[in-house]
Amino acid sequence: MIITINKSNEQVSNRRRKLQSNKQTNTLPKLNKSKSPYVGRLSRQDLSVPGIKAPQGFRVLSAPQALWVYAQPLMYIIPAPEDVSKANEIFDVIKTIWNVTTDKLPVPQEKSDQEIVAMIQERLGLDKNRAKNFFSMMLQRKESLFPNFIQPKGAPFLYIRKERSYFINRFDYESLELNDDSIPPDELDLEFVENLQKLDQHILVPANYHKYKELLLKVQEQCSQRFGIWLSNKGIKKQERFSFFADVFVSFIYACRHRAPITLQSRPDDYLIEFMAAHVFRRTSIEPREYALCPSAIRFLYKFLHEKGYLVHPPEPIISYIDRLEPFFLDILREKFS
Repeated sequence: MIITINKSNEQVSNRRRKLQSNKQTNTLPKLNKSKSPYVGRLSRQDLSVPGIKAPQGFRVLSAPQALWVYAQPLMYIIPAPEDVSKANEIFDVIKTIWNVTTDKLPVPQEKSDQEIVAMIQERLGLDKNRAKNFFSMMLQRKESLFPNFIQPKGAPFLYIRKERSYFINRFDYESLELNDDSIPPDELDLEFVENLQKLDQHILVPANYHKYKELLLKVQEQCSQRFGIWLSNKGIKKQERFSFFADVFVSFIYACRHRAPITLQSRPDDYLIEFMAAHVFRRTSIEPREYALCPSAIRFLYKFLHEKGYLVHPPEPIISYIDRLEPFFLDILREKFS
């Protein structure tokens, strides 16, 4: 159910004039097609991850991703609990089994096999026979996917065996039948843009951390809601798939450390490369073919931000840059999953 707030046209116009005033005094860098230094210089080397080359038949995963992939059989046994503490108890089962198979543990194994089976029975709600079978299957899964002999020593990542080969193809962004009419901002859009501009100022001129964190959570929620509605109004089906990557991207911009302060108005050369070459894979674990939607999700996000009045200049220079970056991004996908 969508809740709408009725405001007078005068109130909306006043807020719109206020945002326009903010734009005129805004010191954030503006994108200009004729002066875009990042358009025209891009190479495959830019999207490489130095020093990390998986052996033949394997791919690289961060440790948290590896544990998440390893735990996937849990999803077929029990639904994810809504209670966080209960979910943590269940996931502790996976971590316990994982540590059983790790060579040279720094401390002796804390639980015997019988104790682990009892733990599985209690926390997963399985009878003894099914608990034994689950334990045995997970031991074999660890040995198959993450063989100890091939893992790098002292590295913050692991090599996982490629269980299957995926056909990775470019998402046909141009074939979408979109509503080309610009969708002007309503009152809720204007409120979101105003909060996003405030968040930009927190990034550029750090102030109270708790106020920044509170504003960040609010902006993330507003962006997800308003962007999803915009996608729907544009005629895009299954918009949640694009919203997912937009959420990850916004969190990357505003919640991660960068060499220099950046916002969604910053030039996208270095940080967009970092996002698409590494961050999106570190922070997500999804069906490999779904990653091909990521470049289009970012294109849509910048179009949305322009139509709603956040971006002063049209987003075509950024979209052009994403167009040139996309083939290299697909190469990374194929290297990882094909």
